[in-house]
Amino acid sequence: QGQDKLQHFAGYFGLAMGGVLLLAAYGMLRPARLWWIWGACSAYGMLDELLQIPVGRTADWRDWLADTAGAGAACLTGAVLIRLRPQTFAAPPADETAADSAHADPSA
Repeated sequence: QGQDKLQHFAGYFGLAMGGVLLLAAYGMLRPARLWWIWGACSAYGMLDELLQIPVGRTADWRDWLADTAGAGAACLTGAVLIRLRPQTFAAPPADETAADSAHADPSA
């Protein structure tokens, strides 16, 4: 039983961390997006559990809780990355990006 929950935790940690690293690779990692990743992974975990019922398996809320905790741990890791290295993992504020493009050389 405990091994199953650890597998759920690890699987959803990996799923959410994939989203965190994808956003980080494009310089788009922001705290608000971490909430979206966590919510999407949690919703997916719940849907996964509920869709087991029609095929004769048992949905277990503890599996969903382990899924949600794993995704949350990955998002917390993302928050730490933002805090420690904002210049590497987070995008510049929207006004900075707009200012940069406003000063861009149109002939380039």
